[in-house]
Formats: sequence, structure tokens, C-alpha cells
Amino acid sequence: MCASEFLRCELYRDWFGTNTSPGVGLYDNYDISVQIDSILFYLQYLTYRELHQEPKQTEALMKLMKLIFTEIYKSTRFHIPCVAHGFFNTSLNMLGHCYELENMLELGWNTYKTSVQLLIEGNAAALHIARLLWRVDQRLQS
Repeated sequence: MCASEFLRCELYRDWFGTNTSPGVGLYDNYDISVQIDSILFYLQYLTYRELHQEPKQTEALMKLMKLIFTEIYKSTRFHIPCVAHGFFNTSLNMLGHCYELENMLELGWNTYKTSVQLLIEGNAAALHIARLLWRVDQRLQS
């Protein structure tokens, strides 16, 4: 119960889309390492945000962004589809959530949209997009 609502959505990502066999994927130690690093930076960001330590918060966000862009660069340079290995979309979703928390809703939207475009099935970005749309709708109504 200590995990944030956002991370619980990621936990159940295999239930979204048309994938009939949850958990199927090409995971290896490298992917898990990238996943752990991105979760670590995301949690650091959340912690420093809660503690109002803006410099450390920004540093954690920059580390998450660097990790993601490094993975994009590697996958295009070596012609390895990073998303085929399953965990890249979660990293994008965490970055999108950071953008949301920074009130950069358009960047959050675009990051979630990219995540869905790269991995349609089994992607919690669908939930995050729905939540973001609800948030924007609530702002427009007030």
C-alpha cells in the first residue's frame, strides 16, 4: 500500500489493450536494470518534490530524462527496438507524470502519447491519458 497510485497503474499494465496473455515479453537483465534506474529517479523526484528541495528534484528529473533519451539514442543507433523489450514505456510514463506534476500538461500528454504509439498493448499510458483528460476537464469546468 506504500506504492503511489501512479505506480500501481504501471503494475497492472498488462491488463490494458488486447494482449490476451499478460506478462509476455522479452525481458532480460538489461531491461530490468533500466526499469530499476528509471523507478529510482522517479521516486527521488517525488521525494524531493514532497520535501520542497527543488535543486535535488530537478536533478532527479534530469537523470530520468537523460536515461530515457540515452535509451532512445542507443536503440536507434544500434537498430534495437527498445520498446520491444517491454519496460521502456513505463519509463516514458513516469516522465510524463513528472511533467504533469510540474504543470507541463502538454509535455505530459505528448510523452504518454509517444508511449502508447510505441507500445499499444499492455501499456498503462491509457489510464494516465484518461486521468490527464479528466484533470484538464476539471480545470475547464472551474
